[in-house]
Amino acid sequence: MQISWDRLYLAVRQVIASQDHHVGRAVVAAGQDARSAWLELDDGARIEADLIVGADGIGSAVRASVVPDDRGPIYAGYVAWRAIVPERLLPLPAAEALSDRFAFYHMPGGQALGYTVPGAKGELEPGLRRYNAVWYRRDDDLQSTLADKDGRTHPFSLPPGSLKPQAERALLEAAVRDLPPAFASVFEAGGAPFVQAIFDMETPRMIDGRIVLLGDAAFVARPHTAMGVAKAAGDALALANAVNDGWTAEGGRQFEDHRLQLGRSVVQLGRRLGASLE
Repeated sequence: MQISWDRLYLAVRQVIASQDHHVGRAVVAAGQDARSAWLELDDGARIEADLIVGADGIGSAVRASVVPDDRGPIYAGYVAWRAIVPERLLPLPAAEALSDRFAFYHMPGGQALGYTVPGAKGELEPGLRRYNAVWYRRDDDLQSTLADKDGRTHPFSLPPGSLKPQAERALLEAAVRDLPPAFASVFEAGGAPFVQAIFDMETPRMIDGRIVLLGDAAFVARPHTAMGVAKAAGDALALANAVNDGWTAEGGRQFEDHRLQLGRSVVQLGRRLGASLE
């Protein structure tokens, strides 16, 4: 049994006051002066703070203010096709083979895996949960793969419901051809498969004065490590400790040295685990 992203999001969202949660207003830049740090939003507004925490993921808008010469994420040469399906929709043979198991299927140049996650509202009862399947496949035409049904190319992933119909048909045909029937039936039952390109990214810095990078804004490790949540949570806890200690120059250096070392090690682990797929 694993946690689901939507359940984790809701758990964190519940501790943030609505007036402090600005939906639909994207950050486009960050900066600082001697008095404070600031965020510039896409509607032209500016928000000032004592400390800016850039936890804005792989496409971080804050990262450029900390690492001006940032190279950004590097494509690993393969993608993860994904499907998350209500457990009740799984055909019986698939449910008997997969439910309550962390299942793997290895093939030359690819790997499929899957596991049970809570339902959309956190349900844990059998039949009300969901099954999450992931299929790693090489992809030498990423721009085409990440083009949605409206013709817009996304930089890192496509969300559920945005695949071109022909791309979805091709995926399902490949699943039936190349995967064991249990895994293939998850993609067939899902109705809205989606895709995530796999990247590596390491930042040389996580702090510049009043601006700090956390999580995937600093280091992007391949999903094989299963460390995305733990890495981000570790960054956040270490930052909280440093701030509670007064956010001194020495405390900031200790935070950065420790989290840089850990981030690099997790990215390197992801490369080793993904080597067989490359």
